[in-house]
Amino acid sequence: MTDSNEGNAGERKPVILITGATGLLGAQIARMASSGNSASRVLVATRRAAPPKIGPRPAPDVVPMDLACDVVEVPRGVDALIHAAGEKRDESRMTAVNAVGTLRLAEAAARAGVRRFVYVSSVGVYGAASHSGLLSESHAHRPRNAYESSKHSGEVHLRDVGARTGMDFVILQPTNVIGTVRGRHYPLLGLMRMIRDGYFTWFGHFDACANYVAVEDVASAVLASVSHAPSGRAYIINTPAPLSAVVAWIAEELGARFPQRHLPLWAGRVAALLGSAIGGLSGRTMPIDRERLQALTSTTQYDPSYFMKLARHEYPLGIQAAIRALVRSYRGDGLL
Repeated sequence: MTDSNEGNAGERKPVILITGATGLLGAQIARMASSGNSASRVLVATRRAAPPKIGPRPAPDVVPMDLACDVVEVPRGVDALIHAAGEKRDESRMTAVNAVGTLRLAEAAARAGVRRFVYVSSVGVYGAASHSGLLSESHAHRPRNAYESSKHSGEVHLRDVGARTGMDFVILQPTNVIGTVRGRHYPLLGLMRMIRDGYFTWFGHFDACANYVAVEDVASAVLASVSHAPSGRAYIINTPAPLSAVVAWIAEELGARFPQRHLPLWAGRVAALLGSAIGGLSGRTMPIDRERLQALTSTTQYDPSYFMKLARHEYPLGIQAAIRALVRSYRGDGLL
């Protein structure tokens, strides 16, 4: 390691290597890990030639890496590896990146002497139905699609590498991570516009649960897990809230009335089937489809208490503040 690793008292700074630093979550982790009060040196692994922009501070050092390649190497001297990279859109690459890539990266980390490997997985590995009740880490994994299966396989591979090599590891399973990427990603904007315009409709019941967590809160949990979470375990990362509360926060920020329109669940199912069919044929986003109906009616809640208790972690932002800030941000950008 170079002299840049040395602290003011001549002590070596811990080195953290982050994959996926060009994505929503990885960039937030890199920003927080590189903040002015950070006691760590940050490296980022990327396929790009130039380092990602993570804020006003100098760009971090780059480690060239492609998880889809046959050979993956981790430099010596890395103390903790945060694996936030993943493929969510291209199904043909999901196994290569999320499953096999995680295996190769974990093996390379163990060879390089990495002390702790933090893997950002997903609650999708549980394949939970819409009314599974309160779901914890003891729930069986029943992935239902290629993405969920690839993240499940990544977890299995990491556990195997940890058992064979003795490398510490932690698996984090966030729910729906919310945060904006201008020009590309605007979570909940459609919901907010429906509430603003008076089109929002309840279907069947009012006891749906919203499983959202701010990107800032996930990043804080990831960094806390580097040193505070007991190893060899998986942890759900979530800040659940009743959907009715989320809708109320949005309506209040918008100065809109709380929606009162209510239709039977069967009507919602018919509308969702039609919306999915029309959207599939036209390529347009419909006001209601099967995925949105599930989000509006699901009562499943992912329990985050295990991580909060064992890692002694409190989320710095919280879901209410995150939702309200998102509304204000969209209004400031002229989107609402």
